[in-house]
Amino acid sequence: MPKVNHQNSRSVTLVVMMSNKSPRKLDPRVIRTRQALYDALMRLVERKNYDAITVQDISDEAGVRRATFYLHFRDKQELLTQTVRMHFEAVIQRIEAETNADDMARKSTARPYIIIFRYIEQHRAAYRAVLHSPAAGMVMNTLQNYIAGYIQTQLLARHRADSLPMPIELLANYVAGAEVAMLAWWVENDTAFSAEYTARSTHELTLFGLQGVLGFDKSLLE
Repeated sequence: MPKVNHQNSRSVTLVVMMSNKSPRKLDPRVIRTRQALYDALMRLVERKNYDAITVQDISDEAGVRRATFYLHFRDKQELLTQTVRMHFEAVIQRIEAETNADDMARKSTARPYIIIFRYIEQHRAAYRAVLHSPAAGMVMNTLQNYIAGYIQTQLLARHRADSLPMPIELLANYVAGAEVAMLAWWVENDTAFSAEYTARSTHELTLFGLQGVLGFDKSLLE
């Protein structure tokens, strides 16, 4: 088994998580302007192809000047990346708030999955549009990196990195990759599966794997 450096793993996790936070308190006017741009992009991708959306479209939808857009973002790609990150920061905060306030939620390892799937359900049209755009790969990579960073933080809160059976980065990215892949499949396909059912199924498969769910003989792994 590869030897994992506990200190290095913790540093990686902190960089991932801290990179999502501003180093200083933002002016309320800046926050309002950026929120308007985030919301404008989410509304636009529900109405037209992401590739066809221009910075001018976003500025007009947000009610700001084009020059104001460039004071905050380099281009629409950066805006999209920050929009996805901002939304998932809010989801993570909700997960933490629920699990801190509710003892049952704290004990349920399925709860974070349910919260994430319900959030995606609320913005399904927007995420479906993005997944059909050239930005799909970037969005999925952003989601996986963000979720993997959160998972690493949770693992390190409960275990020493060098006590885990395999490198923490591998564990975190496996779980995050499986969740993002299931989210993408669920968003793109009109299935009869509810957000909660899909979340619980994803959680069960992630936690127990095919062997645990289907009862495969472990000798098949040899």
